[in-house]
Amino acid sequence: MTNSTNVTRRTALFGAAVLPMAASLAGSAQAMAPMQGTQVPRANRMKVGAFEVTTLLVGTRTVEGAQGIFGMNVSPDEFAAASAAAHIPADKAQFFFTPTLVNTGSELILFDTGLNGAGIVAAGTAPIK
Repeated sequence: MTNSTNVTRRTALFGAAVLPMAASLAGSAQAMAPMQGTQVPRANRMKVGAFEVTTLLVGTRTVEGAQGIFGMNVSPDEFAAASAAAHIPADKAQFFFTPTLVNTGSELILFDTGLNGAGIVAAGTAPIK
């Protein structure tokens, strides 16, 4: 017994008409998740002359009232306009704590940034908030 499938012009047109609807139904079953935003790398390494310099992100801190830190010499309107032009919020500031490790080839020098970077780096943990 032979099983033959006859594709007629009518079945081809019907299939072409149903295909976009089938594709839209398939898309509704996809999983959704909130956007996470830009990821800041925990370590960056570069050459500076003969030295190798590594910056290590060990923490961040958000502080309210950015104008009281960075824009005390301008009006709130000017500060808001400059913040908007730079695509940063005008009401808070984000600080990054990045100890810097310099490898001279014969010595390793760690510059701490004030968040106990040496203790955090030595412990091998990085508390990113």
